[in-house]
Amino acid sequence: MIDMAGAGWSESHVTSGALRIEAWVARRARAEIIQLQDALRAAGLDVHVNQVAQDTDWQDGLRRHHQPIEVRGKIRVRPPWVAVCDGPIDIEIDPGMAFGTGQHATTRGCLDLMLDLPPGSLIDVGAGSGVLAIAAVKLGHDPVMALDNDPLATEATERNAAVNGVTLAVELAEADARVLPSADVVVANITRLHVAALAGNLAADPPKHAVLSGFVVDDVQSATAPWIERGYRQVATFTEDGWAAVRLDRG
Repeated sequence: MIDMAGAGWSESHVTSGALRIEAWVARRARAEIIQLQDALRAAGLDVHVNQVAQDTDWQDGLRRHHQPIEVRGKIRVRPPWVAVCDGPIDIEIDPGMAFGTGQHATTRGCLDLMLDLPPGSLIDVGAGSGVLAIAAVKLGHDPVMALDNDPLATEATERNAAVNGVTLAVELAEADARVLPSADVVVANITRLHVAALAGNLAADPPKHAVLSGFVVDDVQSATAPWIERGYRQVATFTEDGWAAVRLDRG
């Protein structure tokens, strides 16, 4: 489920022996729903899938619980309803319907590892609400491109970039189905399978550095193996709550 429904899912018991799993997917993602159903059935589960339109009450509930997060006292990510404070780099993020406000351990891990990167051109794959791409600009990276396959995410990224006064190249694209543009750094906080596949879509002149996350600690080796085969080496790791983020350098 982590690999196939990374945008969010929950489970609850319905009756004895029965379990309800709710996964959030875009309305247009009919192929993803079928793929998820087939994968669960292939795993031997008796699955019945229903597609139901979701209201936005959950979004308002999440907003009430979002609190600012700080990374090493150098970056502070906050929702718009929390005031700015002096000191760390300030990033204001309103996720809207898109994933990513800095609350998740994988996002914090990426931010932590990005603090030690030398500035350069950067691509954020799976930008979500744009938090990593915006942080990259504020850390001195230029130019910065944000890619996502969800129009809600690209809209949120553009909106958040404007609020933070930064310039990004935002593109709606399936990053794992195309060759990435050349850049010094690639950041990808997606899923284990997509991180691994991304190694096969690097430009002819691959990035010098990669910050990768979206997987648990036990999956670090399988997620990074294709990158290691392409000449990268793991130089730093961030772990929290069972999740991992890694920095790879080439050469």
